[in-house]
Amino acid sequence: MVLLTAIVVASATGFDADSSLDAVVMLLQGDAVCAGAFVDQRGTVATAYHCVASGGAVHVLTRDGRAVRGRVRSVDVVADVALVDAPGLAGEPHLQVREGDLTVGETAWVLGHPFGMAPVGFLEGTLAWSVSMGVVSALGPLALQTSAPVNPGNSGGPVVDAEGRVIGIVSRRLQGDGLGFAGRSSRIARLLRGDGRRPGVGGTLGLQVFGQSFEGDGGTAAVGGQAEIALRDSVIFTIGGGLAPTARWEAERLGAVRWSAFEAHGGLRKRLGSGPLTTRVDIWAGAAAIATRSETAIGWQATTYDGAGLLGATATLGTVGADVGYLPASNEWRLQLLLRWPGVMTVF
Repeated sequence: MVLLTAIVVASATGFDADSSLDAVVMLLQGDAVCAGAFVDQRGTVATAYHCVASGGAVHVLTRDGRAVRGRVRSVDVVADVALVDAPGLAGEPHLQVREGDLTVGETAWVLGHPFGMAPVGFLEGTLAWSVSMGVVSALGPLALQTSAPVNPGNSGGPVVDAEGRVIGIVSRRLQGDGLGFAGRSSRIARLLRGDGRRPGVGGTLGLQVFGQSFEGDGGTAAVGGQAEIALRDSVIFTIGGGLAPTARWEAERLGAVRWSAFEAHGGLRKRLGSGPLTTRVDIWAGAAAIATRSETAIGWQATTYDGAGLLGATATLGTVGADVGYLPASNEWRLQLLLRWPGVMTVF
């Protein structure tokens, strides 16, 4: 029924969804996979700011398989929109940006790449460069709400009206059906006129959990969490702590156990590849508070903390990784298995 409705609407308005998709691109920056759209003949791509906030090179892929490296030109952080220059793709089909008033209830089409995938097998030819249809559900000063289905990978993609003009750039969704949101096209028009600001340092704040194995004398396992700030995807700062759930019983059995209870470190990041299979490699240095739980002379247990320097490296693929730390003063090691959950919480 939805497909039939879409065909009827497209026929009535003259909207050519397939031709409009030729103006849509896939953007890769680090492990982020987003959408975007050409909005002029000079190779300017409109997308969502959060898609390019982490900094570094932006790879722009066209529907026919060509790829160039783009550069972020200007951003509007509040409205979550940005422009990327890809002059190597100048002259490509582009979409007009609509600046006039919008009407609640008018038809809206979302163009992009749900789940950021170009699958093979049974799903080959689907998801990437696909279309969904809905209406403009509500209008705010910065965002429009649409009932058109929006999924991860649609971020940065255009929302277009019945004439194929851009009325918004997909930003986010809320849990539930028909709750997609897009930065309004008026903010894109301002960026095209030069009213936006140059991209700043840019970065992300993320949270992750870990399981730890301490390899020193009497080492025990611990679990905990970390907060990570990554500036332009190249400088990283991490702070976190962990608890040893079995320390009490192991201290009774062994007399004393040790684990890394708190750490703070900073370092440099290098990405290998792009897209979902990109690997992040971090080299860092910092400090740790090493907890020792031991029995006292009267049979009780006490926990003491000693500061120590810490050197290490982290390798992460997607949402999982391994983190190795070395304490030179005591010649001890600790290994952490990381899960980037809940992951990136905000961009700046």
